[in-house]
Amino acid sequence: MTSLLNKIIKFGLYSTLFLPLLFTSFTYFPWNFGKTIIFQIVVELLLFLHIIGQAMKSDDKTAKPMNWLDWSL
Repeated sequence: MTSLLNKIIKFGLYSTLFLPLLFTSFTYFPWNFGKTIIFQIVVELLLFLHIIGQAMKSDDKTAKPMNWLDWSL
């Protein structure tokens, strides 16, 4: 399961590189505002997936335990 999450996170990070090519005609400033909002949403989802992956991996003895700073993000 963690390998699937790693692949999803890696694909999401690589897909953010193509966001400058995106043009959102449904926003007021289509050349800037829509790209920023979509980028922020994608990064927040990827951070959430990363935290879930770290929590799933924390059952292993070799994994680094999560501290309060990890959970606060």
